[in-house]
Amino acid sequence: MNVPAPIRVVFAVHGFPPECVGGTESCVLATAKTLRALGHEVVVVAGSPSPTAPASTERGEMEGVPVYRLHRDALDVDHWSKSDDPEIEASWRRLLRELRPDVVHVHHWIRLTRRLVLAAAAEGVPAVVTLHDSGATCPRAFRVRDDASCERPVGPTSCVDCAPRLAGVSDADAVDELAAFAEDFRRELGAARTLIAPSAAHAAFLAPHLGAAAAKLRT
Repeated sequence: MNVPAPIRVVFAVHGFPPECVGGTESCVLATAKTLRALGHEVVVVAGSPSPTAPASTERGEMEGVPVYRLHRDALDVDHWSKSDDPEIEASWRRLLRELRPDVVHVHHWIRLTRRLVLAAAAEGVPAVVTLHDSGATCPRAFRVRDDASCERPVGPTSCVDCAPRLAGVSDADAVDELAAFAEDFRRELGAARTLIAPSAAHAAFLAPHLGAAAAKLRT
């Protein structure tokens, strides 16, 4: 039997136990432990809902898995309009240069930055993405509008009257940010080697909203 050579994997996720516990976080922890049991190296880089001033990187461990928790120097870090953070992108790139992974696996961008795959590519590291929800195609993350499933393309025309806004944000600013959100995620998903959906139904729901990147989608 041919045994695959060990590889080094960096997972990126919006939160991680014990600070954050949910479906995606639990999936990442279970997958990391399984890969480590098979002889691979796994490191988790996680976002955090707890800001620090200045921004900081907290190093720790969870059930044997090394964890780097990135704390932003900002409030409302879960909000879609805060999903582009050059400072976090710089910290992410520094970690990739330090850890030198063979592959990056992005599980979510919230609390981090929406350029994780593009930044990894700039560092010469290939990336795959698991689309646990619809956040890369919807500022509200779940493609629900007026209590019904939303089939509109992401962007200013579709989303300006639906995407939640922080206080004081004008229509013009919302339009600009929605255009940037849509374009950044188009480029981000286009740069990934593979997109993974956790079910066939979710893959079918997402595919019409992924453009050319839909060809990379696997269940």
